[in-house]
Amino acid sequence: MWAAVLFINPGEVLLIFESFFNEELTYRCFLVGCSDTGQVAIVNMGFGKMPFEALIVREGWVVTHVLDTHLTSHYLRGGYLLSAEIGATYVSPFIKKESDLKACYRVAVDGMVFYIGSVKVEVEVKNIEATFTFISANFSKGIPSRIISKNGEGVPSRILSKSKKRYCLSEDDNKSVKDEKVVATPVSQYRQEIKYLNLNFSIPSTNILQPLSPKMFYEYYLRDRQIIDLRNSKDFEQKFIPGSLFIGQSYITTWAPYLVSTNKKLILIGEDSLTMHKSIAAFEALAIFDIEGYLNSTLEAWDHLDYPLVSMKALEFKEFFAQDFDLLIDVRTENEVAYQKIEGATNVPLSTFYQHQKLIEGKKCGFFCSGGIRSLMAASLAISFKAKSCTHLKGGVLSFQTIIRH
Repeated sequence: MWAAVLFINPGEVLLIFESFFNEELTYRCFLVGCSDTGQVAIVNMGFGKMPFEALIVREGWVVTHVLDTHLTSHYLRGGYLLSAEIGATYVSPFIKKESDLKACYRVAVDGMVFYIGSVKVEVEVKNIEATFTFISANFSKGIPSRIISKNGEGVPSRILSKSKKRYCLSEDDNKSVKDEKVVATPVSQYRQEIKYLNLNFSIPSTNILQPLSPKMFYEYYLRDRQIIDLRNSKDFEQKFIPGSLFIGQSYITTWAPYLVSTNKKLILIGEDSLTMHKSIAAFEALAIFDIEGYLNSTLEAWDHLDYPLVSMKALEFKEFFAQDFDLLIDVRTENEVAYQKIEGATNVPLSTFYQHQKLIEGKKCGFFCSGGIRSLMAASLAISFKAKSCTHLKGGVLSFQTIIRH
C-alpha cells in the first residue's frame, strides 16, 4: 500500500540520486536533483527531519522542494515540517487549510510542472481506493529556455528573496515558459545565498565511539544506562540483555525520536563496529548525543561471564490470542486501528508509548502491530517499564482481514 510510485527517466536527467534507507524500511526515501547546481528535492522523507538537515549540511546541497508522493488527509509527515523550517517548497496531493500553512506549500495536481535546477518535474495524480491519493513524478532535463547559460547551466528562473527565512518562488504554474521572468544570478552567489537561507544552523561534530568490553559494558549497565539494541529482530528475540530497547539499525530515524530516553545516557549493541559508527551518525543527526559506547564483542561473550540474558518468543496467531493477558496492547496508529480493529485490545500507538508506563507496570502484556516490528519494540521497552511479562504477535495482523479473539 505504501510503496512509493516515483518514476525516474534514466539517461535523460542529471540527477543526484541516493537511497537513504535499506529495503527493510516501510517508507522509501530518495534524493533527486540537478547535478549542475546541487539543488535537490527530498522525496518521501518520513517522520523525522533532523537526519536530512545533517545530510544537507554535510553534502552542501540546496533543498528547493520536499515531495510526498502518497498521503492521506489525516497523515502529514516530516516533509511538511522540514520545508517550513528551511524555506523549501512542499509538494503533496493533500490540500491543507490555508490557516495552517507555515511552508511554501503547493498542492500536487495532475499535469503540474516545476523545476529543480534545470530538471523538469512532471506530476501525475492517482486516486487509489477512497482514502489514498498518490502522485508520481517524472523527471527529465529542463528545456533550454529555463537555463541561464551566461551564468552557468542549471540556474532556475526564480527570484531569490532577501528574507533570511524564505526562498520565494517567482513562477506561476499557469504561465507559459515565455512569460516567466528569468533573473540572472551568478551560480556561486545563488548557491551561497540559498544555502544560507536553507541551512543557517550547525551540526555538532561526531565524537569517537568508545568500544566497551563485556565487563565495562556490565558496569555501565548497572549505572542505569539505556541499552539500544541495533541487531535484527530474530537475533534480538533469541537473546538480549534485560531492559534493552530493540530498534534495529534500519529504524533509528523513524523510531528513536519516540522511544529513546531523554534523561538517560545510552550504550549500544550491534552487529559490528561498522554498524556502530553508522548508527552513531544517525543518532547524532537526531540530536541524540549522550552515547557512551558500544559492546565490542558478541552476546556469547557476555553470556560466558554469566551476565543476565533473556529471550522473547514471538507467538503465532492462534497461540497469541489464546493467551490470558492482563493487557492486550495494539501499538498501531489510530488510523490503522480504524481500518482493522481487534476486539479486546487497548490501543497505545508506539509513538505515544512513553506516556503509558503506569498502565503497563506489573501487567502480563501481549503486543501486536501490523508487521511484527513495532510490537517487538514495544515489548522490549515494556520490560524496562517493569511489566510482569511480555510477548508479541509474530508477523503482525496485516494479512488478516477478520480477526476473532477466542
